[in-house]
Formats: sequence, C-alpha cells, structure tokens
Amino acid sequence: MHLQILLEINFILLYNLGPVANYSDIYFRSREVLVGIDEEELSIDTYSLSNYPNPFNSTTIISFKLPKISDISLQIFNNSGELVKTLINNQRVKSGNHKVVLDLENYSSGVYYSKLTVNNKVVTAKHVYIR
Repeated sequence: MHLQILLEINFILLYNLGPVANYSDIYFRSREVLVGIDEEELSIDTYSLSNYPNPFNSTTIISFKLPKISDISLQIFNNSGELVKTLINNQRVKSGNHKVVLDLENYSSGVYYSKLTVNNKVVTAKHVYIR
C-alpha cells in the first residue's frame, strides 16, 4: 500500500545559485507536490510468547515466534522478580516458530514469568506452576 498526499502550492520559489550556474536567479513555479509513505517503512516486528500447558505440573513448553533472524535471550523470573533460570543467553536464532522446555520440578509452586528479549525489545508471559 502506498499513501499519497497531494498538496497544491501557488507561490514562486527563488533560488540564488551564484557562481554555480550562469544565471543568478532561477524561478520555479509549482502547482502540485506529491508526498508519500511506503507501508514497509511503517512495519512493526511482532513476537509471540506463550506456554502449554498453563497451569503446568513440573514442565511446560515455551513457544515463541520470530519474524526474522534475531539475537535473543529467554529468562525465567519468580513472582518476586528474581532470576530463576536463563534458558537462552544472547544467541542468534533463525526466524520461525521455536519451542523450549521449562522444567521447574525443583522449584516451589507459584507464578513465574518468562522474559523474551529480541534485539533489545522485550515480551513477557505469565506461567502458573502447580505441584
């Protein structure tokens, strides 16, 4: 998609080019100016992050989708905000769907959060662990 905006201008622009040209002044009269925005310039990368099952009993599968090759980190935090595990530490990962197993068997029941950092952008998800 290409957005076009048409502006009408009814004035004379004066340019003094001095020694650059043989003429001291150039007159330019314009009736229309076309400006535009390409949709590709406005695209926003989207990332998805989820787990199944949720709530879970000891292990769950964390799934995430990347629209392009990205440098990522995947960390798990407890409800107090303390880092519990780092599943992926600043690795370059290809685009597409990915799955990582989260095992919290040796941890207490409760709410945990995964933090997916993708090229300095952050996505979080809530996970409920029930023993």
